[in-house]
Amino acid sequence: MSAANPALGRIDLPRRSAAVPSAAPSPAVEVSLFAALAFLGLVQWSRLIVESPMIKLLFALAAICAGARLLLAVKPGPGRGLPATLAAAAIAIATLALALMLAGMPARLLLPANWGELGANIADGLRGIEDAPVPYAGSVDWIALDLALAGPAIAAVAAAVAFWPAANRGRRRVFALMLLIASFAIPVTLYPPGGQLFWGVVLLIGSASWLWIGRLSGSRRNLALAVTLATGVVALPVAARAADEPLLSYKNWDWFGGSAAVAFQWDHEYGPLDWQRDGATMMSVETDRALYWKASVLDRFDGVRWQRASPSDPLAINEVNVRRVAPKGALTKLHPGWVEEARFQIEGLQTSWVVGAGVPLAVTDIDVDASRDGTLVHPAGTLEGGTEYAVVTYDPNPTVDQLQSAPASYPAARFAGTTLLSMPNDPATIAMPLWGTTDPTIEDRVLASPYEETYRLARTWAAEASTPYEAVTAIVGQLRQYAYTPEVPVHQYPLPSFLFQDRAGYCQQFAGSLALMLRMLGIPARVVSGFAPGTPDSADGTYEVHDFDAHSWVEVFFRGIGWVTFDPTPAAAPAESQRLGNQEPEIRGGALLSDSAEGPGLEGRSSADDAAAAGGGSGGDGSGSAGTIVLVALALIAAAGGFIFWRLRRREIGDPGEARVAELRAALAGAGWHLDAGTTLLALEERVAGSGRRALGNYARALRRNRFERPAPPLPDATQRRAMRRALIAGGPLRRLRAWILVPPGGPRPLR
Repeated sequence: MSAANPALGRIDLPRRSAAVPSAAPSPAVEVSLFAALAFLGLVQWSRLIVESPMIKLLFALAAICAGARLLLAVKPGPGRGLPATLAAAAIAIATLALALMLAGMPARLLLPANWGELGANIADGLRGIEDAPVPYAGSVDWIALDLALAGPAIAAVAAAVAFWPAANRGRRRVFALMLLIASFAIPVTLYPPGGQLFWGVVLLIGSASWLWIGRLSGSRRNLALAVTLATGVVALPVAARAADEPLLSYKNWDWFGGSAAVAFQWDHEYGPLDWQRDGATMMSVETDRALYWKASVLDRFDGVRWQRASPSDPLAINEVNVRRVAPKGALTKLHPGWVEEARFQIEGLQTSWVVGAGVPLAVTDIDVDASRDGTLVHPAGTLEGGTEYAVVTYDPNPTVDQLQSAPASYPAARFAGTTLLSMPNDPATIAMPLWGTTDPTIEDRVLASPYEETYRLARTWAAEASTPYEAVTAIVGQLRQYAYTPEVPVHQYPLPSFLFQDRAGYCQQFAGSLALMLRMLGIPARVVSGFAPGTPDSADGTYEVHDFDAHSWVEVFFRGIGWVTFDPTPAAAPAESQRLGNQEPEIRGGALLSDSAEGPGLEGRSSADDAAAAGGGSGGDGSGSAGTIVLVALALIAAAGGFIFWRLRRREIGDPGEARVAELRAALAGAGWHLDAGTTLLALEERVAGSGRRALGNYARALRRNRFERPAPPLPDATQRRAMRRALIAGGPLRRLRAWILVPPGGPRPLR
């Protein structure tokens, strides 16, 4: 600034178009911007785990921000290069270690003696992540822990890169931004949130703020803002198109090594669970409704276990003949809305059983040998990965009222073979009396077997039931109080031992016991083996079915409805935890029930509703807190933005007097005044006074007198500043807000 004419008080202020970059933002502003960007990524990582670790991640972020501030305090200089580097390295390492511990890593694993164990655990988790469903709720701790640690680890490294002490950190800031964007993009790729375009816009604004806020002024800042907005406008339609037709598909990438094909033995064994449960994808299913994917019906209880009746076994001929029960044609005409189509793509599953659902009506694209009970077999042998086919199936989706009002009697001519049981040391198969009938002779045969206590327990649990449906729900409710465990001892009679001794087991024990007890009560029931519905993929509307979704459940026949699915296995089961995001504890025929099985069915529920219940389409994290997380994120971003703006508006660019002159000139330009670069303070004072806005003129006069009179009068006080702001833009609340933004409270901050 120079005074060409003291009387006029000429001021030579630079044109806004010739503005130059200002000083780097203050540490508080810079760390706040970093925290906002890192927070966006941590929110997405937290969504990958059903039991969201968001609170732990917030503590980790606080530690990372504290470390970043300490790094900014390290000042390199002549003779301090090595000490500064060592101090920065110590801060960065300590920050990373503290962030990982706060995120859930056991502290002992950070000791050098335990690094081998740490590396092995991380590697085990990484091998399972590729095929693990998200939100993850499985039993492999290090898959969940790897997902929880990834975000803080990347953020800590990004902080070290961004805030490492150096004279020029421009390039480091760009590299740090790349890491932060990766921390956001990786979890979003694994589990897309709802409102993806919104998240993209937020990330764009955050990235532009990190690169430019506090570093550009005047027209350059406006140009940066214009470029950012233009980039967003161009990107939105491209992103919307890519959401429907991805430019690059990642689904078939093999990040951590290939996985071998997996085969299952569907007959029950009841020993310790030895199925593969690594999270490998078995198949994907495109369907409008979540169903249980049937591989094999186990319709014969041989006195010890449930197995599929073989036509070549003379002892199983009665069970084979039962498969003719319940002609499906009449039921499909009665309930056409329960006819579903599902398209399967086999991936890691090796099977000769063609997986379907319900009672298939038609199979396309492959040849099958079909059984009337819904079991399909591939005549040519094992299906290979990549095989695709479609199944049209009848899979009932009844309401509670429909099940409760179904006829309670079962005519012997049709259903006498549906309650068959074989008892140890009894040469003949027993046909239990159908519901509502008795036969003392047959009951005596059961009471004389090792299943006497099981029979009495079934009658006790269903003592208050007046309909088959009430009996089913009574027994299911009792079984769900048992514990889930894959470690089950071997017993001579596994199911009684489960009920009276172990009181814990996995899906085979639960399903086998339910079917056994229902047949003892004369209710048609059978065990089914296959897969739970799997994990809904909100990106393309399919269900990803994994190895730990291998499962057993029970089908119960209701007259006028057909075979209806009931699942007694408790919610701790790996397969159970994947059903529709674990929002409800039980699924039967695609309808959801409460623990007491008294909730309403979901008649007419759409696939979009199913995905929303799973958290897939709404940004949910599997715990119902997705909306809260988004609101908190927006609130924090808004608060950080307001704080940053306030700090920047108060930035001093010269001595206090010059700073206030520059601020007034910028505020007038922002309010629509056209000022030449050579406009003097006196001319400005006369112009604003001529506009009738006396407070503006008084403020300009006070600035002129402070600059040129000796002794200098004081600068305008807070009262004059408020009056100037009110006179700057007169009008309603929105115009007042604009004036407040142009002239924030407090004035320019003096240099330190």
